Amino acid sequence: MNKVNFWKQFQETRFIGFDLDNTLIQYKIQNLAKLLFECIQNYLVKEPNLSNLKECVFNPKICAKGNIIDFEKGNILKLDEENKITIAFHGSKRLSNQDIMKQYDNGFLKSFTGKRDEKFLPLATEFGIGLGSFVASLIDLFDQEIKKGNDLKYSSLANHLYSAMDRNFVEWENGQYFRTIEANPTKYVIPSPKTRLLLEKLIENKKELFVVTNSIPEYTRLLLDVCIGKDWRKFFKIIVYSSSKPRFFNLDNPFEICLPENEDKKSIVEFLHGNFKQLENELKKLTNPKNENENEKFCYFGDHLISDIQACKLNSNWITTGIISELNKINSNEHEIWGNFFYCKESLEESKTEDKKSFWKLISDKYCDYVTSSLEDFYNEYQEFLNKKN
Repeated sequence: MNKVNFWKQFQETRFIGFDLDNTLIQYKIQNLAKLLFECIQNYLVKEPNLSNLKECVFNPKICAKGNIIDFEKGNILKLDEENKITIAFHGSKRLSNQDIMKQYDNGFLKSFTGKRDEKFLPLATEFGIGLGSFVASLIDLFDQEIKKGNDLKYSSLANHLYSAMDRNFVEWENGQYFRTIEANPTKYVIPSPKTRLLLEKLIENKKELFVVTNSIPEYTRLLLDVCIGKDWRKFFKIIVYSSSKPRFFNLDNPFEICLPENEDKKSIVEFLHGNFKQLENELKKLTNPKNENENEKFCYFGDHLISDIQACKLNSNWITTGIISELNKINSNEHEIWGNFFYCKESLEESKTEDKKSFWKLISDKYCDYVTSSLEDFYNEYQEFLNKKN
């Protein structure tokens, strides 16, 4: 969809939805990445054979958003649009082209589709910097222990990492992550007056707004209080917590009612889990009960190109808008090791020098109807569109 068509469609769209992390909420990335590293480190250091993790130091340069972790081989990878590996590290050690060709089928990662599982973890969002830095340290530690004769397998990396993530990101009362953010939220998130202005402008133009996030209720409410304002509920008709995207878009999980913190905060409907079809029906009932079956257009903003954008596009008729902060750096080789998020400069073929699209650029081009670097930038773009229209 070109820009002209997008704005025409957007103008005709009544329901506008948002993801939370890196969409409605912008993080101070280096502070957040260091916190994620420390949370996982402090949890796993208690495991047998992993006590040396306490000596690991956060290194934000060792990985970048868009990397793929191969748990079976203990490698961190960058892929081009054909799933060819252009850069690879084993822990903190860079692999040669010959090593890549030897370990992978002619240098390709053919089985990777972009989804997280026991074999692969795509670092598809800003959260990946802290996770990737930790995994690089963990792989180095595994190598040291294997040399000592300890029976450690790279395939167990996934279990270690996912158990630490579950401990920190699933239950409000557990883990270091939520407690740390709650104690000092402005160290990690950026208040966003312009995002609030965008919400006001959308409502002024007769849009009905909603949120679908994988984050839990307590965390979501805390961050919206800080970044949008304590009256954030007045902007949204429905908020869906713990939505389990991408499954929200491809399974029929039922909604569960999520009770508000108190009776004064009943201005919006709050749900847990659910699915996009039921959400469509609930929004239509709330806003136009006499014609709830009427065809309506939906648009969704999200930063995760697989869980937010691809899943939405493959399973619904919604318009998709990708929030990709790297758009501000598209003409620069911004990461000294991994290069540009959208392109691959390095190639296993020595004679090939032109840039190729990265895996993520391919996904973005295929499934995003529109891309912007942030909701703040989208506010400027929307305002420009309205000015021209008037």
